[in-house]
Amino acid sequence: MAMNALHMRFAAIAGGVLLLGFFFLFGGSLGSPQVIQIDFSMYPDVFDGAEVEIDGKVVGTLERTGQTMRAGFKVKEGKHVVRVLHAELGSQEMRVDVRKGEKVRMMLDMVEHYDPQTRTGATVISARF
Repeated sequence: MAMNALHMRFAAIAGGVLLLGFFFLFGGSLGSPQVIQIDFSMYPDVFDGAEVEIDGKVVGTLERTGQTMRAGFKVKEGKHVVRVLHAELGSQEMRVDVRKGEKVRMMLDMVEHYDPQTRTGATVISARF
């Protein structure tokens, strides 16, 4: 009976080590995740519902949560290209370098500029860090 209990403990330890190995093998992390946080409180009515594109893939939308006009998107460590897509506004690429466990906060803004070739004004979405 004592041997059965010992075998069960070793089996439980081996199973735990195996699960932990799979966790790290498939990208698990024990630290804080890397996050790009986009604050759209300057123009909440304009940006509410706009799509967010990171590295060429749409990853979600900007949505109000109560009084909060901020959305966070998990990313891997490294350099990323962020764009906010809006049907009526042009979008500027925003480049950001996210370190391990870091939360990068971007504040959306709108900038008007004049295009001399088309003789039109356009509004471009940009960000401040």
